[in-house]
Amino acid sequence: MDLYRTLTQKPHLAQRTHSLDLLLFDWACQVEILTSDILAHGEPLTTCFQCVTTGANLAGAILSLMPNLENLTLFMMDADTVAESSSGRLPMMRKPMEALYPGLRSTPNRELLTGLPGLHKVKRLSWHGSEFHWLLIKSPFLEYLKL
Repeated sequence: MDLYRTLTQKPHLAQRTHSLDLLLFDWACQVEILTSDILAHGEPLTTCFQCVTTGANLAGAILSLMPNLENLTLFMMDADTVAESSSGRLPMMRKPMEALYPGLRSTPNRELLTGLPGLHKVKRLSWHGSEFHWLLIKSPFLEYLKL
């Protein structure tokens, strides 16, 4: 949540980020979203509102803020079944790409990669999720993939 707030308030940091490691549990979280507009008489109006979303959706928003990301490691855990796991291994999140980007299913194929700025320049990807989406290997920049 703090990372999202920092990157939205200081976009130059998001532009300069080239490497990111995320350990993600799909728990509900509350995020402050800053909005601003200009009133009819020219005075600026800035306000914050609280939004409840999932950790995966928040991670997708964070990735979308980073257009120059080259190295990405994602661990995507299923929070609902962590306590139920008896094998000692943490269960991976189901449908992780749809959790990161909820609109992914309705986006035409030709627009998918360009519509996800955090993924289109990734050279090194370490993916830890239950499913691997074909979109992740479509980038012409991808040189290394670890599943």
